[in-house]
Amino acid sequence: MPQHSSPADWSAVKTLFEQALALPAAERGAFVANAQADAAVCAEVLSLLAHHGASTGTGEAAFLASPAARLMSEGAARTGQRLGAWEIVRPLGAGGMGEVFEARRADGQYEGRAAIKLLKRGMDSAAVLQRFALERQALARLQHPHIAGLLDAGLSDDGQPFFVMAYVDGLPLDAAMAGRSLKERLALFLQLADAVAYAHRSLLVHRDLKPGNVLVTPEGQVMLLDFGIAKLLDPGEGLDADQTSAAARPFTPNYASPEQVRGEAVTTATDIYSLGVLLYLMLTGVRPYGRDSTSAQEAARSVLEDEPTRPSSLSPELVTDPAWLSRRRQLQGDLDNILLKALDKRIAQRYASVDALAADVRAHLDGRPVSARPASVGYLAAKFVQRHRGASAGAVAAVLALLLGLAGTSWQAHAARVAEQSAEARLAQIQELLRNIVSQHAQAISNLPGGSVVREAMLTEATKNLEQLAAQPGQPRETQAVLGSALSRLADAQGNVNGMNTGKNAEAKTHAEAALRAFEAAALTPADKVEHLIAQASAHKTLGRLARSAGQPADALAQFRRAEQGLRPALQLQPDNAELRLALAYVMGEIGQTYDTQNLPNLNQRDPALAAFAEARRLFESLARDTPAADVLMRHSMMLGTEAVVYDKHDELDASIGRLREAARVGAEAVRISDPPDTGRQWSLALVQHNLGEALSRQGDTAAAEAVMTEAWRLVDQLLRDNPGNASWQPRRTLFSLGLGRAQAANGHCQPAAALLQPLIARWAEAKDANAQRRRGLALMSLAQCAQAAGNKALARPQAAEAQATFARLASAETPSPRLLLIYEARALGVMAASATSRAEAAELKQRAETRFAQAAAISPLASDDRRSREAVARI
Repeated sequence: MPQHSSPADWSAVKTLFEQALALPAAERGAFVANAQADAAVCAEVLSLLAHHGASTGTGEAAFLASPAARLMSEGAARTGQRLGAWEIVRPLGAGGMGEVFEARRADGQYEGRAAIKLLKRGMDSAAVLQRFALERQALARLQHPHIAGLLDAGLSDDGQPFFVMAYVDGLPLDAAMAGRSLKERLALFLQLADAVAYAHRSLLVHRDLKPGNVLVTPEGQVMLLDFGIAKLLDPGEGLDADQTSAAARPFTPNYASPEQVRGEAVTTATDIYSLGVLLYLMLTGVRPYGRDSTSAQEAARSVLEDEPTRPSSLSPELVTDPAWLSRRRQLQGDLDNILLKALDKRIAQRYASVDALAADVRAHLDGRPVSARPASVGYLAAKFVQRHRGASAGAVAAVLALLLGLAGTSWQAHAARVAEQSAEARLAQIQELLRNIVSQHAQAISNLPGGSVVREAMLTEATKNLEQLAAQPGQPRETQAVLGSALSRLADAQGNVNGMNTGKNAEAKTHAEAALRAFEAAALTPADKVEHLIAQASAHKTLGRLARSAGQPADALAQFRRAEQGLRPALQLQPDNAELRLALAYVMGEIGQTYDTQNLPNLNQRDPALAAFAEARRLFESLARDTPAADVLMRHSMMLGTEAVVYDKHDELDASIGRLREAARVGAEAVRISDPPDTGRQWSLALVQHNLGEALSRQGDTAAAEAVMTEAWRLVDQLLRDNPGNASWQPRRTLFSLGLGRAQAANGHCQPAAALLQPLIARWAEAKDANAQRRRGLALMSLAQCAQAAGNKALARPQAAEAQATFARLASAETPSPRLLLIYEARALGVMAASATSRAEAAELKQRAETRFAQAAAISPLASDDRRSREAVARI
């Protein structure tokens, strides 16, 4: 069985390359193809030879570029030859293994132009034939407006394989940049990124992104070509997995990634790096390094050893474009950092996906913060002001206050400006400004697209200044209270596991505990400022949520009860205070969820959970009558959704769906009246819609389930595009994709379901996490059910068997409750029974399924949909 080539193969590549280079250019290709060497070594040498000819102006590439030589070539002799329905018009070029011709449709069916790639004579070794077949298969998988797709394929009269692609009349990417503005160049890059991201979603890595493989049409449309060395990440459709993984790894050194040069495993990160090189070339006109390389070896060394030059620091001597000096200034800052992040030689430090790279480019074009820039307060605030000039006067004022005097060393200048005032007046001024930032403006910013990182940075700066202030002797307790509020809100910004946060749970716990110490030093009473009492409760809530997510529901309940105890006495003094009612309602919802819920550690106590939810619901309903604000409506919606989960858990499906429908209605109204748009509310609505879709699916209303899931998926997809830096949201896209894919499959829409589920199955193939393995099993089950419905037992059986094995393995592990896994396994056994080849086999599988259903029922009674599944298996 073929194996991966190791980095040690580089010596073999070097030896064979030098031997081939000593021969006449016309003999090199055949020499390498017939060499007794590893297929990967041969393919890499062919790529190096092609690059050598192009970079030195000699050899095969230069020869083919000569009009006289081209007329003498075999390619010219093929003019007029028929290949299937197509007739060759003229040769367009040649590469290491194939020749490309312009062709016209000649069978009279319709008029059309195409590009035909024909395998060269003498290049029909097994390795090259496999590469040629892989390119054809890759193109067959891709249907995208910016990818030249496959039109036809076949064999010539002399037995040479060919395939027909869409003809692209355009300029290579680098040549097409002439006369274009920076904005136009970035727009073209986004088209290219969209094509590469689509290929990645189709489980293909291009591996040879370079200017010659990207054409720009006169209409300004980017077209990606040449998937001849693409890597198939999900080998199937007739290709052996090991053969695909061991396929040749050629590359063009000037545009290759370090891992390609070293001969290491190729992933989507390889294309991300090459996109960085292309974007650098598009914006500057030169490559990021290796600009003086005259050989493939020098280019490869430069990739490994030379750091890219910061684009905006390139001197005019290096860039021939007369407009460079003006464009260079536009690259300073965001574009410098975007390019350097994409070109990081460490895979882990690059963009995680092409979509993330494209999101940063779009953010730059829109004037929003980019993830490639360190999150300094001045930078984030400046971007925020630019992006939301009219969004929130108070928030913008707070940002400007930070920029003018409250960030970094500017704080000292601000203190000096008020030094002549009395100590009491100065303290009051500083406290008021910081208190406004903490209690009002930072929260307003977090509710705007891209604002979560800005909020954290502002609160961090405010907290530093407050800590300095509180450390001075003789400070009043109000200073400690303001400090506690700042710390509490900072903890929420970092670790609110239910909403907007920056994914820093350890820091969140530290800051929440520090907040409570500050409140203790302030000796708060029920008569103190409401904002401080609510912030104190919020610190307890942060600790409670973190404890619950860590599997400690009893500790979480204790924290939530402390939050309740801090709010009730204040509410008795001010029964009509809307802020206190809202805070208590939210705490009661947390208490209810800690008593009983699904998918989170809880105490499994239904009645006290529903009692807590009932009190929360009454508080929310009274608030909605008095102050029908967007925030109140959304919190009401969230509480209804968590209450529905308890009903669902206890097989009270009608009650659950009723609560979820009301939650979706209230949440949609909250999103509708939000001005400006509030990302936290949009996320909460998407979650409610997802849960409603799951419940409808369990009820058997597959059409309604798919409709609701589609709406939720679209909302989450847009949120992630708008907020690529929100760490807590990124992994959740997969959950929504899984939910929609399963709903589509259940509703008989198997083609779009497969498009969503197959990438997830591939993504989770090597996952160690039990949840990821379980989700992969569910995705396999949905595809198996699709195959079964289509009568394809040969496909349904192995997919269901793999899902069944996954569920059985997970159920036998140390799982707190294997009930759901047993049910999933029973359903998988049912699909296997329906696909069995004999009655005896079907009977044995049905018995195993019944055993699993019985084991699950012994843990707790089966829900109605589980009982229906049990009955369906019995009827097989």
